[in-house]
This record gives sequence, C-alpha cells and structure tokens, in this order.
Amino acid sequence: MTADAYKPPESKLTQKTGVHVPQSVLTNIRNAWICGLISTVLTVLVVSIHLVGSEDNRFGAFALIDASAMGLLTLGVSRKSRVCAVLMLLLFLSNRLLLWADNGFTSGFGIAFVFLWFYTMGVIGTFRYHAIMQNDAN
Repeated sequence: MTADAYKPPESKLTQKTGVHVPQSVLTNIRNAWICGLISTVLTVLVVSIHLVGSEDNRFGAFALIDASAMGLLTLGVSRKSRVCAVLMLLLFLSNRLLLWADNGFTSGFGIAFVFLWFYTMGVIGTFRYHAIMQNDAN
C-alpha cells in the first residue's frame, strides 16, 4: 500500500479561485472598516471621559450600546458583509443627524463628511466585491 492511500481527501473549498478583485474595491472596504474602528474607539473614549465626570449614566449606557453595535458592524465590514456596510452607514448617519439636531450643523460637520464618504465607499466596495464573486461563480 502506498502513503497516498492514507492521505485525507482534499476539498476545493480552500483553493484560490483566481478571481481578480480590483485593489480599489478592497481599499474602499478596508477604509470603511478602519473608519468604523476609529469611530468605535473614539466613542468608547468619549463615554469613558463622560462617565468619570458625570452622575448621569444614561448617556454612557446608550453610547456604549452604540459603540458595541458599531464595533460589530465594523467586524462585519472587514469580512466584506454588504448588510453590515449598509447598517454601519445608516447607524453613523442617524447618530450624526441626532447630534446635529441637538447641537446644530456646525458640530463636527467636516469630519462627519469624511467618515460619511468612507462609509459610502465601503458600501459600494462590498457590493462590487460580491458582484465580482457572483460573476466568477457563474
């Protein structure tokens, strides 16, 4: 008997398909999850500072839930999830609209636009990525 008789069967699932995904698509996805990571870390830092100097913990609880959601969505985007990319964009946009409703549109408009741009490009990137993968499967 040869050694090949005892070799486990190989599956094609782990083999690379040779699909070429443009670097711009992967960059858009990467930039979106990096912005999500930055947003999550900044939210946790701001909440931590607020909790130290305030007796009102309602803000902290809701903001920590928001940061947790953003963190989970960021993980999903890093794994190229279209649903997570769309939800992350909507979560960020809704948070900004609530903040602007309370503080006016002058509150962080420039940086919010930059984040909004990267999240939107992340949504486009994840949809393009899956379109490329779908075309390769056919």
